Formats: sequence, C-alpha cells, structure tokens
Amino acid sequence: GGGGGGGGRSGGRDSPRPDSRSGSPAIPVDEPAAEEGPEESEEPKEMTQEEYKEKKTLLVDYFFDDKDEKAAIETMKEWVGFDPDRVADFLTFFVFRSIERKGMDWQAANRFFRLLPTVLSAGAFKDGIAAIAGNIDDYRCDLPLAPQYIAQMFAGPIADGHLSFADLAEICKRAGPPKLKDDDDEPDEIEEGFILEEGHALDVVCKALKSVADIAGAPRAAIVFEESGVDLADFANDLTVAADKIESTFGLSEILSGNPLTPVKGKIAELLGAEEGFEASAVATDMEGAFDAGIRSSAEYVQEVALAALRAAIPDASKCDPDRPMEELERFIPLLKSVVWGPDKDDKEGREMAMLFAAQRFAHDAGHPAGLLTRLFKDMYSGDVVCERPILQWRDNSSATVPGKDKALFEVQEYLVELAPEEDEDEEIHE
Repeated sequence: GGGGGGGGRSGGRDSPRPDSRSGSPAIPVDEPAAEEGPEESEEPKEMTQEEYKEKKTLLVDYFFDDKDEKAAIETMKEWVGFDPDRVADFLTFFVFRSIERKGMDWQAANRFFRLLPTVLSAGAFKDGIAAIAGNIDDYRCDLPLAPQYIAQMFAGPIADGHLSFADLAEICKRAGPPKLKDDDDEPDEIEEGFILEEGHALDVVCKALKSVADIAGAPRAAIVFEESGVDLADFANDLTVAADKIESTFGLSEILSGNPLTPVKGKIAELLGAEEGFEASAVATDMEGAFDAGIRSSAEYVQEVALAALRAAIPDASKCDPDRPMEELERFIPLLKSVVWGPDKDDKEGREMAMLFAAQRFAHDAGHPAGLLTRLFKDMYSGDVVCERPILQWRDNSSATVPGKDKALFEVQEYLVELAPEEDEDEEIHE
C-alpha cells in the first residue's frame, strides 16, 4: 500500500540546491548578441513532466530538512503549469512521503498544508483533498494513525475559511481509491463511496472538526459545524461507532452543543441598547460575569463584542471624518481593551488581531468608506487597544473567514508603511 504519491525520487539529496529553490537551470552566458530592437519578455514555459517530478521532489526534500513552510510556498509560486492539473498529484505525493518518513514532523506538515490555499485555486485544492481522502485506506496500511494526521492537516484550511466543513464532508462521502484500468485511454474513475463504506470517513470528519477546536478554539469549531449543516450520523455504519456514540467517542460535546456566540450577541446588544445608557467599563464587567473564560478567550468572542461596539459607536460610517480621531469611539475604548486583555495573557496578540478583523468586517459592511479603516486602526492603536505587532500580523494573515481583506489592505497601506520602521524594533523587543 501507500503508492498514492506517485513520482520518483529524482533530484534527491545529491542534487545541487536550485537557485531560489525552484530548480530553474542557470542562464547560459555565451548566447549570441541580440539584434537591435525593442526587447520582448518571453512568457515562462510550462514545466515538462520530468521537470515537475524533479521540482516537487526537491521541494519536499528541502522542506523535510528545513521545515520552512513560507519558503516552500514562495517556491511553488514560481511553478508554471502546476495549478490546476498537477495539484492533486502533488498533495498526494506530499502526504505519501510524509507517511513513509520516520520521525515525521507533523506540526510542520500542518503549517505547510495550512498555507497551500493561498497559492492554489479553490477547485484544485478541493480536488487534492479528495485525492488524499480517496487514498486513506492505503495510507492507513502504512501508518495506522494516518487518518488522524490527515484530519489534522485538513483542519487548518477549515479554521481559516479556505475549505468549508460541508465541502470536506461531501468529499469524504464520495471519496474512494482509483479504479484499476485495463487501458490507459480509459477515463479515470474512483470507487465512489469506498471510505464511507469502510468507516474511514467518520474518523476523518470528526477528527478534523476536533482539530479545528484544538487550533482555533471550540467557538470557531462550533460555528464551522453549525454553518455546514452536516449530520454526522450520515457517516455511521456497521464498521463505525453507533450514531449516538459519535459525540462522546470523538470528544465533540462542546462543539455540538450549539453556537456559543448566540448568547453573546444577545447580551452585548442588550447592554449597549439599554434605554438608560451605559458605561463601557460597566458593560465590560457585566460581560465578564456572564461568560466563562473559554468563551472570552476566543477570537470569535472578541470579534462579536467589537463589532457590536463599532456599530453602536458609529451608526452611519459614511458620515465619519477620517482626518480626526473619532470621539464617538472614545467612550467604547474601555470595553474594547477589556475584551482584548481577556481572562488571561495567553494569546493576547491573537485577540488584538481579532479586534482588527472586526474593524475590517465593519468597514466591509459599510462599503469601505475612504479612510474609515485607517482611522479605526489609528484610534485603536492610540487608545492602547492594539499594538504594532498584531497590526503587522493582521497584514500577513491569510485567513478568509472575514470578507474584504484585499480592499482593507489597499485602504491601510500607507498606515502600514508608517508602522514598518517600528517593525524591526518590535521584533527585537519580543525576542
């Protein structure tokens, strides 16, 4: 078993390290001089199959050595003729090589896999997920824990909004290994429904959901599950645990008990809408008393409270003057600072980034009035709600769970340039 990766080991450890880790050949220096005339830039040529095999093997080998997922992603950006046709082959190759590697660093693999949707088309990525899922039985023969490791890899893109839990569930219902062909000219077909029938699909979807909670918090996993409309009982059969045992077997009770933010929305709306008015510090105290630390430490809680505060402070964003600090926001600063500090200091920067995503969502919903988001960022910074480092982390974060990131980056680009000189100093402080 375990042959799902395909491809040979050409370009192994004895091969010279390619320039930019891309495997591109050096440019000859003895070319004849070009004729006079305007220069025309040549379109990069698509990789041949042999070039592709060498490049993918080099990339995976170097990644296993240095575990630098960002460098690997940058290398993939240079591959011409990769997406969409070769994506599924690469993903199955990567998983197969990971499974056969002794002492595999699965956390590094998860980090790399989590970044892949930033350089792959959505359809090709889902095709790759389907190819991996279809080979689960082979992987499991080589490594019994393979379904768990693969589910953990799937969790990152789900948590970041690049792969919906509903899509993963549908893929796992249909996935199966390739059918054997008598003739190479026959169309590729799969044994549809194979991993569902063999009981592997339930294992993958449940462990992926639990892993979303592990990396992004139970509130995020609960929202992902609620929005999917998936019924986990559809994956139970004679080879799995009974449908009524799924929740306890996979430790999903906190996730399946409902969206924990529903009461948060109601409570913050009640406090901010009080007829007698409110004090932001008193609202913060009431919210702390109403919700446990597990909820209040999550990014989703921060975004929900921050978005409610922004909407209450700025009912008509189109009338804001971006050239002056917002007096309307000033009275809400104690509440915003309270949710960012959270119940403890763990992942305070993550909650600050969640605050910035709330501002991004607010600007998106308002139609991105000119200067609004920059003003919000500046006022949150001057009010000690957020610091430089989380702003720069927000800039680099690839999550797709909040809409409007491209417009937001364009809007605040000048402000980010202003912060850039402080980036190096901030990094030194945190080292």
